[in-house]
Amino acid sequence: MNYTEIEQLISSVRLARYRQATANDKRKTLKLYRANVRLSGALLAVLSMFEVVLRNKIDNHYKMQYPLAPGDKGWLLH
Repeated sequence: MNYTEIEQLISSVRLARYRQATANDKRKTLKLYRANVRLSGALLAVLSMFEVVLRNKIDNHYKMQYPLAPGDKGWLLH
């Protein structure tokens, strides 16, 4: 796939920053874009784990603050 085809799929607006950073070198633009995709993917995995841990910590905290009474649906719905 050549640069023009990739640019049509991804968009020239999205690639503009990368082209500017690489002085309009198309090969370097795509290389930099791919590096950013890999970095974003790695960060997303870490962020996803952090979100789960934080959500569970918040839930445990409020479960301790507001114990369930008979018929109660939990702190979030209370």
